[in-house]
Amino acid sequence: MSQPSNQLTISARNAGQVELDKYCPRCCWYLLHNKRMPFQMGMPGIMFYLERFQKAFILDHFTESEPFAESFGMVSKCTGPVEFPFSSSFLHQETGVMVTARPDMMLRNPDGSICLLDLKTSRPDGGGKCFLPQYAIQLIGYSWVTEKNGVGKVGSAGLVYCSVDIAEFMKDPLGFMVNQGFYVPFEFITHEVTLDYPASSSA
Repeated sequence: MSQPSNQLTISARNAGQVELDKYCPRCCWYLLHNKRMPFQMGMPGIMFYLERFQKAFILDHFTESEPFAESFGMVSKCTGPVEFPFSSSFLHQETGVMVTARPDMMLRNPDGSICLLDLKTSRPDGGGKCFLPQYAIQLIGYSWVTEKNGVGKVGSAGLVYCSVDIAEFMKDPLGFMVNQGFYVPFEFITHEVTLDYPASSSA
């Protein structure tokens, strides 16, 4: 069924902006109507590769039967990947707003429920820390849309940060040298989000 031309639609990620300390209603209005803020810079290409690295690294643990370290938190007990649609949406009846979602990854929890993940190419204690409230609403929204579309029950959700381990690299830069350059060590840090659906509805 096609959506009406005047249907108000918002992504779960953008909806989470209201939780930011620097939230600006005018900026949010421009973002929703123009889709792209003035003078917005594109993301460096290496960031897209890094997300692919994250996905490959996590999924290979299941194909190669390599156990996750306990430091992977909620991910460490997952049993395998879950197939899901690249993009989905669902109408929030109380507000009449169509909520859209594009999760990065879904894994299977031991109890059969879904572990929904959003992959971040930053450090949780760095410049991205101020965005945690927005990311929480984003994941709650993704989980709500996922369940409403019948993909499955979402039992847990969280962020998986992947960033360069600068301290480890600086100990011995030449130790990471290869024939045509060098490689860098990465570290993964997970952050679980409480699935509080009433809180997201009032955000």
